[in-house]
Amino acid sequence: MTLGTLDATSNDSALNWCEPTSTYGSGDYGTPGNINDSCPDPAMPSSSLGAGDLIISEIMTNPVTVFDFRGEWFEIYNNSGFDVGLNGLTVSSSNNTGFTIGDDVVVAANDYALLAVNGGSSVNGGLPNVDYVYSYSTLSFGRQDNLTLSVSGLTIDTVTYTSAYPDGVGASLTLDTLSATANDSVANWCEATSSYGSGENGTPGSANDSCN
Repeated sequence: MTLGTLDATSNDSALNWCEPTSTYGSGDYGTPGNINDSCPDPAMPSSSLGAGDLIISEIMTNPVTVFDFRGEWFEIYNNSGFDVGLNGLTVSSSNNTGFTIGDDVVVAANDYALLAVNGGSSVNGGLPNVDYVYSYSTLSFGRQDNLTLSVSGLTIDTVTYTSAYPDGVGASLTLDTLSATANDSVANWCEATSSYGSGENGTPGSANDSCN
């Protein structure tokens, strides 16, 4: 691993490290004793996010093939146009204490991050690779609930789902139009129809099903 920015603060973050591209000796990669290869520009830190840069795009509130404490998850869409580091992002709801991401999780521009209560595909309903695992005791979904993303008190996005929303039994609540304004309206949410893993419906970490 090679450090892209040579100072003692930068090397504390995984965002500033990358794999070298130069070879040495018998074919390993690195620049031992010489100037480092450059790294791609690091991801934008969460502290630079503004309202609507991240969008809550899918929520699994009630899996049926596994218990809720194993199979709940939600998805974030990166609408900022830049790669974003989620370290420092706070996730909260009115019913739980919430949590703040403390790892260097990076979500690429126009891509999705999958956050779940369990990272093991054999027990979480067969989710694909989970980007961040949180504790069910800090965030769990009720039938009527809300979910908020914030950084240092600034709300990036929030969704409040009521009894008017689809039941979401064995199917995620999926957002049809990817904007922080659209996800404020029940008209833009529906139950996912694609299946994953053990038979739940949803598109965790990938493009949503259409609601039309």
